[in-house]
Amino acid sequence: MIVLNNVSASYLDGNTKKKVIENLDLVIKEKCNVSIMGSSGCGKTTLLKVIAGLKKIEEGSISYRGKKYNTPIPEISLLFQNYGLLDWKTAEENILLPIYLRRSQKDSEKFSQLVKDLGLEKCLHKYPSQLSGGEKQRVAIGRALMTECKFLLLDEAFSSLDFVTKERIQNHLKKVFMKRGVTIILVTHSMEEALFWGDKIIIFESSTSKTPHILENYKESCDKEDWKKKEKILKRIKRIQNEEIK
Repeated sequence: MIVLNNVSASYLDGNTKKKVIENLDLVIKEKCNVSIMGSSGCGKTTLLKVIAGLKKIEEGSISYRGKKYNTPIPEISLLFQNYGLLDWKTAEENILLPIYLRRSQKDSEKFSQLVKDLGLEKCLHKYPSQLSGGEKQRVAIGRALMTECKFLLLDEAFSSLDFVTKERIQNHLKKVFMKRGVTIILVTHSMEEALFWGDKIIIFESSTSKTPHILENYKESCDKEDWKKKEKILKRIKRIQNEEIK
């Protein structure tokens, strides 16, 4: 479980320091996927970096399974939109990069099962320039999973894929993550993606609002009044998405 307690964080916009998260309390349980939505510049990626230990917080604390941290830890991996593959290494070498960096021994059985789960058997000897967008993404995810992470953070990971590829890959990956017990924290501008992945949805409604709205248990049945409240929040998500398209 990841716990953020009274967390505040900023980022530099040119030479200006911009506070985008203020006094945030958040609990992310294992096997409870989280979607993060909001307009550009509102703090979505900053929040991911904070959770990943890549961004220093100004106030508060963040802990994993009761232990505070402020630098990257193996249990939490972050995958950026551009995937960050090394162009001069094959798909296999990119996937195994965490093993090389740790100077550990390759577990051939685990590696083979991971490659099979991700459907990358025919891609291992190809270089990134020879891979499709979907294949690059799966290679990057394979590299993240080689760390045996418990939480995988995705920053607009599906935005560059066409609709058909995106739908196919998302359905496949969701099964892979469930099988491996990996919890997803996803930043997206797509309402459909947010609803597909998120058991919990965090909504930054504007760049001036530093405290997001958190929508939980929206998939569960509820009484009429409760549903009306949730319906209003879903409409806000749609409005955010429409604002991003303009």
